[in-house]
Amino acid sequence: MWGFPEDVNAKSRRLIGLLSAMSKELRVDFLNMSTVAAVSTLDGVHFPAHVQEDIATAVYGKVAEIFPNAFDSSDHVSLFPVEYNP
Repeated sequence: MWGFPEDVNAKSRRLIGLLSAMSKELRVDFLNMSTVAAVSTLDGVHFPAHVQEDIATAVYGKVAEIFPNAFDSSDHVSLFPVEYNP
């Protein structure tokens, strides 16, 4: 598959677990993107264009969670003000 090793998906899942455990140990925040969006069926590794808004919204939410006073309602603007149609 596109030059990726056969076990790339299994390794990715293990890496998510390792990063999550390490973030807990270090007491830092962690955002598991696999709970936000699915990877492309083309290569099984990268996120397709149609999930980018979901990813941006999740990152914005995590930043707002970590820094609750960083944004007020007037700061929030549409992350995608222009309709995207590939």
